Order: sequence, then structure tokens, then C-alpha cells
Amino acid sequence: DPGFLTVAVTLATLSLTLLVAVANGLLRYQQLYHKVESKEARLQAILDTAVDGIVTIDRHGLVRSFNNAAERLFGWQAEDVVGRNINMLMPEPHRTRHDSYLSNYMESGVARIIGTGREVTAMRRDGSLFPIRLAIGRTEVPGETLFVGFITDISQYKELEQALRDSRDRAELAATSKTAFLANMSHEILTPMNTIIGFT
Repeated sequence: DPGFLTVAVTLATLSLTLLVAVANGLLRYQQLYHKVESKEARLQAILDTAVDGIVTIDRHGLVRSFNNAAERLFGWQAEDVVGRNINMLMPEPHRTRHDSYLSNYMESGVARIIGTGREVTAMRRDGSLFPIRLAIGRTEVPGETLFVGFITDISQYKELEQALRDSRDRAELAATSKTAFLANMSHEILTPMNTIIGFT
């Protein structure tokens, strides 16, 4: 029957067209997936090789990412920090106040530290404190607000700064001592000289 043959050819053509469309869709999806995967791998490589600590938190203060440099700075592994509150890296009084700082910002939109940098004290896993330079940025990704902290250990800078202050203080003390010594020696030399000059 020619009608049956026409229907069969039409169905076969439609099936083949549908199969080609599905195959093209799958290939396109695979290409997009690899492209996204490649971008994620590049981003992770950048984060992992950064010299400064980079920590990402959500609007509730929960750590979302913690790069290799942050692991070295704080002594924590990423898996021990991700999902926990960022305040674990802060000494008091900021530790207990941090969540209120964050919620006040989310409610008011008034930024005190976001978009700027400042020197603060951080806390390592062993409880030791160290000075850092902290810069925080805010970003919006689909469905959530994230905050990215860039952390630089400034311990060596602070030690050098203190050594320079100590050197300046020692130099000022030496200059004061020298002036006093010279004034005293001048007096000690001039007194006998005046006596000798007075006898001639």
C-alpha cells in the first residue's frame, strides 16, 4: 500500500530528524559543560595559586570557599572551615559581634568595611593572633549574595615597623645622652681653663 509506505517513510524521516536533533543537543550540552568545567578549573587554579588568602562567605557568615593561602595563614584545612561561621577566625570581641555586623549591613546597606581595606587581628587554629590586612568585596551571584575577603599577613611589616620605632627611640636617647655629655664635658674643661686664664 503506497499510503502505508508514505507514512512509514515520514515516520522514519521524523525519527531520524529527532534523533539528529537530540544528538546535536547532547553534543552542544557536552561542549557547554566542558566550557563551564574549564572555566571553573581556571578559576580554582587562580584561587589555589594566589599568594594572599581568599575566603568567600555567604550573607549568614558561613564560609563557602577557603583557598590554599588561607589554609597556610590560618592553619585550617578548607574542609574544616567550609560550612562553618567565619567568626571562628576572629578573636573577641569581633568573634561574637561579627554576625550582627553582617546582618546590620544586609538590613541597612551601609558599608563600614566592605569595599575598603583595613588592618585587623586574626586568629590561627592554635589560638595565636596575628595582624592582617583585610579587604572585602561584595558580589551577587544568581540566588545569593557573597562576600569575598582578601587577606594578607602583615606580621613581618609590623615587626619591621616596631624595629624602626625602637631604632628611632635608641637614636633619640643616644643624641640626648651625647648632648648632655658634651655640655658636661664643656663645663668640666672650661672651668679649669677659666681659672688658668684668670691667673695670667
